[in-house]
Amino acid sequence: LHSNDAGLMLDAVVVLGRIGDKQAVPSLVACLSHVSNLLKAHITEALALIGDPSSVPQLIQLLQDPCSTVRANAASGLVRFVDQRAFRPLLNALSDEDADVRRYAAIALGELGEAKAVPELLKVLQGWDLLVAMDSPFVEAIVETIGKLGGASAVQGLLPLLQSQHEG
Repeated sequence: LHSNDAGLMLDAVVVLGRIGDKQAVPSLVACLSHVSNLLKAHITEALALIGDPSSVPQLIQLLQDPCSTVRANAASGLVRFVDQRAFRPLLNALSDEDADVRRYAAIALGELGEAKAVPELLKVLQGWDLLVAMDSPFVEAIVETIGKLGGASAVQGLLPLLQSQHEG
């Protein structure tokens, strides 16, 4: 990880992620501040694959990264953890400019199991005109998460939205 050869570093990051050795987490995190976006995206993915809860704060912070691939990998990585510290940052990520970030944030919120996310998810769906321009995997992830978190009562909240769109 301390090589000047970007290809070698990339290979090392990928292997460390696949091995899943939690001892690699501090070294991977230390590299984040001085590597390319490509390496940062792979490090983010490796941290998620390793699955060490100590990397959750870093993944949360990476939701704010300027690179959309890094943000998407961070949101995707947070799917693997049930950590309430990620709740508000994931809610904020629902309005990210990148479709993958939004979709993975919705999925991760479902994994957190917090029913208090349902009203926020319904608000996103209420902006239906904006959703027309969005990709359907994001909308599907929101609907699935609402169903998962809120059950039948939350699904009832979806019906008026769907009916108004069908009629309009």
